[in-house]
Amino acid sequence: MTLIGRIPRSACLAIPGRHVWCCAPVISDDGRCHVLFSTWPEAAGFEAWVTHSEVWHAEGPSPAGPFTVSGPALIGAGAGRWDGRVVHNPTVARWGDRFVMFYMGTTGEALPADQRAAADLYQNTGRGPNALWWQHRNNQRIGVAVAPHPRGPWTRSERPLIDVEPEGWVRLITSNPAVAIAPDGSWRMIYKTVESGPMPFGGRVLHAVATAASPLGPFVRQPEPVFTADGVRFPVEDPCLWWEAGAWHALVSDHTGTFSRAGRSWARFVSADGVAWQPAAQPLAARMVLPWDDGTDQPVDRFERPQVLLRDGAPAWIAGAAKIGDRSCAVIAPVRR
Repeated sequence: MTLIGRIPRSACLAIPGRHVWCCAPVISDDGRCHVLFSTWPEAAGFEAWVTHSEVWHAEGPSPAGPFTVSGPALIGAGAGRWDGRVVHNPTVARWGDRFVMFYMGTTGEALPADQRAAADLYQNTGRGPNALWWQHRNNQRIGVAVAPHPRGPWTRSERPLIDVEPEGWVRLITSNPAVAIAPDGSWRMIYKTVESGPMPFGGRVLHAVATAASPLGPFVRQPEPVFTADGVRFPVEDPCLWWEAGAWHALVSDHTGTFSRAGRSWARFVSADGVAWQPAAQPLAARMVLPWDDGTDQPVDRFERPQVLLRDGAPAWIAGAAKIGDRSCAVIAPVRR
């Protein structure tokens, strides 16, 4: 049985003419649900997440929506900055009376002003992405921003929070941050990286665990990668994690079905210490289907970026991003127990 319950149609976040991805919900003190999400013009193509993405804000009365889009919350910081062109992959958490947003930022050479021209130049054609697409992909770094409220204003870090390392296996990028607060008040992060290998892709896609006393860092990385599979170069990505009932839990996008044993899907992992992870006893968490509350089941091309919303210390809602043909949207589903 998967964790995804029937999704209210009102909990679907879509914007005409724009891709919507990376849906990160958080509840404010007045009980309203705020969503920080990635978005970019459809005209630039779906693969323009790495060249055109911004983080926008929406809010609604509850995780079931409906949601009103406010507009940009965090955009590229401008030429010369490490996150100058793109911000993407938001994940949001409470920090005392403030909110922290961890995100991926990247930069590269200037893009054509015309979105369709940019799509022609930078997107994944039959020949694959060109050098400028790879430039933006390989400049990805993790940053953090702080705000008094999910609506902002957000104050970003001047430098990357998690950078690549001159030695070891965190060599090419850092992205897809997932964070949770440990019982002792420390912060735990899992993030994606790429080891050295043939360029422009690099080597294996790996995930690192790091800990810090504060969400502003410094984060200290554990020595070994997690969620690995022998002979699989890119088994998972998009982790989210939380502490529940005396153990750590995580959801990942299982690209090959290596862990879920159900093809492309979401897989669930558990850990006693948040460092050594193993698949849960029932690892399958979601299939490539949106189960709507009107009883219809809609197959999707992609269903990624799981994010949990806790209530009383346990997941109550799970957000995800879905691609259906040339369109994309974010949804927030109740947890199926």
